[in-house]
Amino acid sequence: MKLPQHFIAKSCLILALVGVSVIAQGSSKICEKPQVGGYDDVSCLYGGLSKVEQNNKFGFIDKTGQVAVSLKYDDARHFGDGLAAVKQHGKWGFVDKTGQVVIPLQYDFADSFNEGLAVVKKDGEWLTINKQGQQASDLALQ
Repeated sequence: MKLPQHFIAKSCLILALVGVSVIAQGSSKICEKPQVGGYDDVSCLYGGLSKVEQNNKFGFIDKTGQVAVSLKYDDARHFGDGLAAVKQHGKWGFVDKTGQVVIPLQYDFADSFNEGLAVVKKDGEWLTINKQGQQASDLALQ
């Protein structure tokens, strides 16, 4: 029986929250990073953009080093399904590849989208949302 990816991602998140290490198997993806200087950290490209950090602020650049999403966030996750989770003033939301906020910064936690769904936490409740920010199911993790 093959489990849906969003179920696997949710299960891995639960395990990570209780301190269990999760190792992805069968992944042979090579990490491609833009060759740029001036940043404290440059991540692998996901969806054509790389998360960068400079002076404790996060944003995204393309593979040529051009800034796509300005470095104004307190934290960020990689792009998944065209959106990235970003944190500002203690709340998480999602931006598109132009930096436009498409799901408001309202969550206490947010993970990257995978197959159209993301795991978020709001008011102590774990939820799965779709790319429009709507709760995708009545299944809440408690």
